[in-house]
Amino acid sequence: MSEPSATVRPGETAVDTGPAVRIEGLGKMYRVFGSRSANLVDALGLSRLLPRRRVRYQEFWALRGIDLELERGSRLGIIGRNGAGKTTLLKLITGAVAPTEGTIETAGTVQALLEASAGLHPEFTGRENIRAALTYQGLNQRQIRAAEEDIADFTELESFLDQPFRTYSLGMQSRLGFAIATTVEPEILIVDEVLGAGDAYFMTKSIGRMSQLIDRGASVLLVSHALEHVLRFCSEAIWLERGQIAARGPALEVVKSYSEFIRVLEDRKLRARNRTVAGRGDVPRPAETLVVRLRALGDPGREACDLGGIRLLVDERVEDEVVVGAPQDTQVSHSAALLPNERGLWSGPRTAQDGPFRTLTIGSDGTASGAARFEVDGLALGSGHAFEVVYRSQTDALEVDLLRDDSVVVSQRLPATNATWERVRIPLPANGGSPRRVDFADRAQAGAGQTRTRRWPGEGSLVIEGVEVLDAEGRERAVFDVGTPLVLRLAFRAQRAGRFDVIPVAVLYRLDGILVARFIGERVTLDLAEDEQHEAVLRLDSLNLGDDNYVFAVALYKTLDINDVEPSEYYDLLDRNYQFKVVGTPPLERGIFRHPADWTVD
Repeated sequence: MSEPSATVRPGETAVDTGPAVRIEGLGKMYRVFGSRSANLVDALGLSRLLPRRRVRYQEFWALRGIDLELERGSRLGIIGRNGAGKTTLLKLITGAVAPTEGTIETAGTVQALLEASAGLHPEFTGRENIRAALTYQGLNQRQIRAAEEDIADFTELESFLDQPFRTYSLGMQSRLGFAIATTVEPEILIVDEVLGAGDAYFMTKSIGRMSQLIDRGASVLLVSHALEHVLRFCSEAIWLERGQIAARGPALEVVKSYSEFIRVLEDRKLRARNRTVAGRGDVPRPAETLVVRLRALGDPGREACDLGGIRLLVDERVEDEVVVGAPQDTQVSHSAALLPNERGLWSGPRTAQDGPFRTLTIGSDGTASGAARFEVDGLALGSGHAFEVVYRSQTDALEVDLLRDDSVVVSQRLPATNATWERVRIPLPANGGSPRRVDFADRAQAGAGQTRTRRWPGEGSLVIEGVEVLDAEGRERAVFDVGTPLVLRLAFRAQRAGRFDVIPVAVLYRLDGILVARFIGERVTLDLAEDEQHEAVLRLDSLNLGDDNYVFAVALYKTLDINDVEPSEYYDLLDRNYQFKVVGTPPLERGIFRHPADWTVD
């Protein structure tokens, strides 16, 4: 597949009207080779000289289909997860790398601050780097001397300016790089995470200088994981996800949407972890692989089907998906991805009016096989789960398999659709495709790399079998807004028949080990038969905690004296296994605990 043509026109002469940056149909594709030798053959251009030796590679689109305008004097923040394409976009705009397709136009001088040491020579002193950088920017000797004094005053590096740059700490490198980049006021300023480097004192100075540049009319592109910086400096924002723009609009609205997305991902992972250590018998391993595989028979070279996407649905809600043909659809670091086919039967990404797709082609042996992988974190797989496949095909000899643990649990024939796209739903069996009764003892002895339950042996008549962290509606949750309710539900079972004095206890720690609070219940007496189950429930009506990660330890005590721990006796104790996260605390109120209080002024 030949690369699309691209044009780049950075640094065009500024005019009175028009955007500072205009991007249309921008895409960047990298070739990913299966070996170093193949990579070398391609880099040296030998693949063209060796027609019999075809160098196979996978196309990785870091970005594709990016349309964007940055108006003069506007401030645009760029947010997204690691690997979403943020830094690649900035490098394309600055001309550091060439696009594969699309156009980029910049109007005005561009200053890019992509990393602290960018363009600075490690053997030069600080002053030599200053003079070299400013000379490259076209300043004369008088301007350089004045700028050098300003940089020395701003960085406060003093005698370090006469030492080699390689001897600087990362914070010192950040000071010098930022000062050089912002001394000459650019018309377009591009910043990538540099505000987060250095100490708090210098970050305050950097924020002040950024504010001055903005007030003087500079157009700003800011990439940052510190969402408060985006909100402070930017009026608009875009959210990049898997190499495409997921949202654009007012900075606050985009940040809220992105924060909610991240919160869902964090909640899913923490719930998976909590389920894994909760002792439930019907829960799968912390993470397992589900595979959706398409198979076809036919004449070699014939197109078996076009695949547009695969979704994992949970109770009619999209849990995860692969948009086939979209950027990064084969990126294995994502929880859902198309599996590269070693035989090269998947086509490169294609685009139709309905969206991107790939084509699966019959191989020389008369068969075709292509698959997508879904990494599932701790879901209790069952009747509420299904896969939805978007495809079109002109053959009835097409089948889809669902595989769990490399074993086929469902097979279904897909009818021909001719030229129309169809959606077919394949539900998982009620038990998720295979029995997974894993008892608590087996789970506690899990091998390396799996979550292990920390249990302290006690008297043993009562055993904690399950712990859930829930919201006020009884839904399992692991990320909570500050001030909202939290419910901790503890299920336990009697190992023998008898009368038991029970004192439920939960101890809350911050994830770094700091003790936050103890919640000790009243003593109750229960008459239980052997194997009879019971519950204890702790309700926190309002989480008055600062933004952070927390973890519960839970126990059932037989005797407990809050004034003297030594004579206490417990039935069962699980130490710091059940995590949750609190978000939404205003920056000035962040701490371990937000104690209710009222000010009065006479």
